[in-house]
Amino acid sequence: MVGGRPREIRVEVDPGRLAGFDVTLDTMAATIRSANGEKGTGSMETTDTAFRVSSGAFLRSAEDVARLVVASRHGQPVYVRDLARVVDGPAEAEQLVTYHSGPAGIEGEPATDGASAVTIAIAKKEGTNGVTIAKNILKRLESLKGNLIPDNVHASVTRDYGKTANDKVNELLAALLGAAIAVSLLCWITIGTRPAVVVIVIIPVVILITIWSAWVLDYTINRVSLFALIFAIGILVDDATVVVENIFRRWLHDDDTSVETAVDAVREVGNPTIIATLTVLSALLPMGFVSGMMGPYMLPIPLLASVAMIFSLFAAFVFTPWFAVKLRPEMEALKRAEVREGKIQDGIGRYYRPLIEPLVNNRFKGKIFLWSIVILFFLACSMFYTQAVTVKMLPFDNKPEFNVVVNMPEGTSLPVTANVTYSLVRALKELPEVTALLAVLCRYCIAIQL
Repeated sequence: MVGGRPREIRVEVDPGRLAGFDVTLDTMAATIRSANGEKGTGSMETTDTAFRVSSGAFLRSAEDVARLVVASRHGQPVYVRDLARVVDGPAEAEQLVTYHSGPAGIEGEPATDGASAVTIAIAKKEGTNGVTIAKNILKRLESLKGNLIPDNVHASVTRDYGKTANDKVNELLAALLGAAIAVSLLCWITIGTRPAVVVIVIIPVVILITIWSAWVLDYTINRVSLFALIFAIGILVDDATVVVENIFRRWLHDDDTSVETAVDAVREVGNPTIIATLTVLSALLPMGFVSGMMGPYMLPIPLLASVAMIFSLFAAFVFTPWFAVKLRPEMEALKRAEVREGKIQDGIGRYYRPLIEPLVNNRFKGKIFLWSIVILFFLACSMFYTQAVTVKMLPFDNKPEFNVVVNMPEGTSLPVTANVTYSLVRALKELPEVTALLAVLCRYCIAIQL
């Protein structure tokens, strides 16, 4: 919590009265200090209970301080109230928080210019749902209005990272659904309806198993783990596509749609499929050994993507053949599909052959193409060194806020800092997009959030 002033009991001494009663300032301070405390004087025990006995009490009000006896003159006690004025009120300001409405304004909020404020930042505990906590805090805030929060105090939410996280997760879920639909359409267009159905069913099955694995490994489903699932969707169907394609190819080749032919087709592509999956795993797993702050942050990507790949391989060898047999078409339908596939391949070949044949048949053109790839590779790598491409730890996040932090010279008084703050706020309010400004200032620094 930043802002506001704590309560204090202030003793404003009158030097003339001190001199008149012949009392020193040290004597008064020692009197107040000794009276403000409790002292243990012993203990007492009964049959089954023990008590600690203490004497004295803490000073709780200005009246308690004013009634303290400092000295005695001519047989009469001299009280603190005889020597000073005792004030019960707020302490001197060591930091200030002010709230300013911007040109854009916030709907439903009153226009303010430099209203005194208190800002409270609430963080969630590890392993809890930030979205739920943010919603509960807002509900609790509404229930406190008019009760604990007076009607003349306005409460405004300046930052809601729970809403930000919820929006980001919804975007990733939409991307996950879009990736699944795109992969499904591609499979349906390229390998036909029945093989595509066999392959597409793998996607939800493997994703559900991967989410279960995250629960077993005590990982939460957050933005990073959702990105891992989106990243893995494109390669989840690779193994199943290879298996189902070879099953249908063998059925056509042998003119037999039996289970034995399907099993033999899976056996043919078993080793290459396993090797291809292990190759992908060997590229993903090293990311899990990254040290520093990025290590734990990025760990769900290689871990969950690797788990998804392993389960997709298992599903390709167990689930895919069984489902392909259940959905096996008639031989005539297979032959018609082969004819359609041949036409598609011929259409692709008309564009592909003119590109690849000169590179294969002409040695000089092939070398030029190879060296062009090598040169482009090193040029791409040099972009990191020259910083032509921005390299940073985390991606840019487009949030509707930014902070201005100013460090003042050491020893700057609070009024001087406040004047600088007012000048900054006045300049920033010229921006038409600003909805509100929250200025937090102490003696040596200023932080303005827009």
